[in-house]
Amino acid sequence: MHRAFKMNRRQPLLLLLILSACIDRIDIGKSEADGMQIVVDGFISNEPKFHRVKLFRSSGTYDILSNPEPFSAKEVSISDDLGNREILREFGLGNYFTNGTYRGEVGRTYILRIEARDGRIYESSPETIQPSGTIDTVYYEFESFKPLSGPTESGFRIYMDSRGANQEENFLRWRFTGTYKITAFPELNTIGPATAPIPAPLSCCSSCWVVQAEDKPKVSKGQFLSDGVFRKVEVGYVPITERSFQVKYMIEVEQMSLSRDAYNFWKTVQDQREGVGSLFQPPLGIPRTNIFGTRGEDNVQGIFYASSVARKIVFLTREDVRQFMSVPVAQQHTGSCLDFDGAQVFQPQFWVD
Repeated sequence: MHRAFKMNRRQPLLLLLILSACIDRIDIGKSEADGMQIVVDGFISNEPKFHRVKLFRSSGTYDILSNPEPFSAKEVSISDDLGNREILREFGLGNYFTNGTYRGEVGRTYILRIEARDGRIYESSPETIQPSGTIDTVYYEFESFKPLSGPTESGFRIYMDSRGANQEENFLRWRFTGTYKITAFPELNTIGPATAPIPAPLSCCSSCWVVQAEDKPKVSKGQFLSDGVFRKVEVGYVPITERSFQVKYMIEVEQMSLSRDAYNFWKTVQDQREGVGSLFQPPLGIPRTNIFGTRGEDNVQGIFYASSVARKIVFLTREDVRQFMSVPVAQQHTGSCLDFDGAQVFQPQFWVD
């Protein structure tokens, strides 16, 4: 059984907080013999926002990067085919941002340029922003299952129908982000034994948001399923827990256009993530980079891509859960909402109370 969401139409808001800028984490394995490489992780879209380019150094093992070493450059800039140039500012080592109003344009071509402090220069291949098409609808199917051990687990499998921009070739990436709100009661905090608690109210914080990003990228194969439409594309999963539906759950689905190079990069990453732990894991290597040293240096990896974005924001409510089961009751937390893993006090851009 599936239900379609009621759409909530809002005008896009400018990102007010740089730290909330969206970025992907690229995991690249390296052997000890290969030495350290610069890794580039960034993109530009047609949305006015703080676009981020992240620079760091790869680890010296085949393990997934857990604590990458930031790489600070002398200058990082983005140029288009009309000669316009945007110099990014560094906020925190290795994190470079455009200004909040900078945006790409469909049809324009962009190049990332990195000037290292030792004089080396790295540039991306030209990236042209293609139209992204549209997302028609986002809907869900409820599912519940009993694992071999532990309580029954329930949740919503999230799907979408969308359209590409043309009938011939569409390289697309779909990105899912889930967000839920946590309410706490720091004013009721106490210290001391439970038999004789002493009031010790906290000044922060009563409202927090937890953002759950996708665990792997999801890309199209450049082909339509039928009639020019991608139908029932699975984009994410929303678990029903006592905290995830304490208030409501926000689902953000993005359809992003990709160049062929960017598609090949994210497809390799997707295949690697899906193959982890499988006996039949394909023998995949490092995703092909589109960043190169202008003097022929090969000590660089990563991706810079340009994309247009179509987006749907929808909300799952407690009433949606009640159609299938009782809403789990969250125990009152008499402390800060920041006590919970992943909680932040900054309200997400598209959240609506």
